[in-house]
Amino acid sequence: MSRGTDVWGKVEDARDFVVLLEGAISVDHNDESFALDQPLSVFMAPRDMPAEPIGPVNGDDLAAWAQETEPQAAQGI
Repeated sequence: MSRGTDVWGKVEDARDFVVLLEGAISVDHNDESFALDQPLSVFMAPRDMPAEPIGPVNGDDLAAWAQETEPQAAQGI
C-alpha cells in the first residue's frame, strides 16, 4: 500500500470485498493477485467462487457501506 491510499473492505458470510477509494493496491486471493489503481474500483470475491473482474463500485453500495463506519446521531458508539 502506498502513502495516501484509502481503502474500505469487509468480510461477509457470502463474500469478501475491498473498495479502493484513492491510491493503488494489490489484493491477493487464492493464488492470484489483483491490481486496483483506479479510484472507486472494487474487488469482489463471492465465497467459494472465483473473484469477479475489478470494476467500478456502485455508488449506492458505497454509501450504504460507509454508514457502517460513520457515527450516527442518536446512536451509541
